[in-house]
Amino acid sequence: MGAMIPRDKCPFCEGTSARQLYEIAYDAPEMRAYLESFYASGEGVDHAVLAGCSYQVMECPACAGLYQHHVPGDALMLELYDKWIDPAAPLKRKAGNPLSYYASASAEIMQLLSLLGKPPGQVKVLDFGSGWNEWALAARGLGCEVTVCELSETRLAHARAHGLPVIDYAAIAGAGFDLINTEQVLEHVPDPLVIVRHLLGGLAQGGMLKISVPDCDDFKQRLKRADWTAPKGSKHSLNPLAPLEHLNLFRPETLATMARLAGARTRKVPVATQLRNATHWHGASRIARNLVMPFWRNFANRKNYTLLSRG
Repeated sequence: MGAMIPRDKCPFCEGTSARQLYEIAYDAPEMRAYLESFYASGEGVDHAVLAGCSYQVMECPACAGLYQHHVPGDALMLELYDKWIDPAAPLKRKAGNPLSYYASASAEIMQLLSLLGKPPGQVKVLDFGSGWNEWALAARGLGCEVTVCELSETRLAHARAHGLPVIDYAAIAGAGFDLINTEQVLEHVPDPLVIVRHLLGGLAQGGMLKISVPDCDDFKQRLKRADWTAPKGSKHSLNPLAPLEHLNLFRPETLATMARLAGARTRKVPVATQLRNATHWHGASRIARNLVMPFWRNFANRKNYTLLSRG
């Protein structure tokens, strides 16, 4: 099996009617320059494993999702996250996270705990794709019993060093978690619908699966410009569907389709519960965010954030 694997079915709905929106070879000069710049802090890009392959963006008419046709296989995925990406870089960023970052995580966890209606000490939590464990440690700090599941060995070592129990993917089924967190995870995986079904099988009765993924309503317009020099976070950046890493780009209707196909029901945190548990009201922008976000999530339906329970 090659380093890159084609996906011949939509990873969100398993449909086969997707059409190609864009294609560029991985050995094209602008793509090579992009990869060299993006992974400059790591051990370097192995262009040989990408030879003969291209970055292809597909759009599925059945669920409105966008995705990359070719994705890294398991071996390349491990190399990407443990070598091409500098393992120390995220830890440096973590050290510089402001108080508002942790306040937001804690507020969200308190909202979810309120919805579960159980004392934190009785809540069994899984942080799936836990990364450097900021969310997991915040949940543990609020009294939850927290377990993590992660692909990267360096990140798993970090979890163990902080006393967080680790579970294998296969062992999640039937584990009976009250809350499973996937924060900015499903955009990175080759088979999001398969994973959602598996995680739902790891919930206890009344448990919840939280999905939070990036949104980018104007990505098709960005593709028309195809500016591979646009910095991450800029209005022309292609990072929402970044080669090799952001394999999937969701829309709210994509998440709704996945929930239906997985046999799940959608839940919402009441606006009053979100407001009651909001933290960090310092500054006009934080006040506005705390007031607007509950309505944006619950009524505008334009935020890629959803809670699922077994149907």
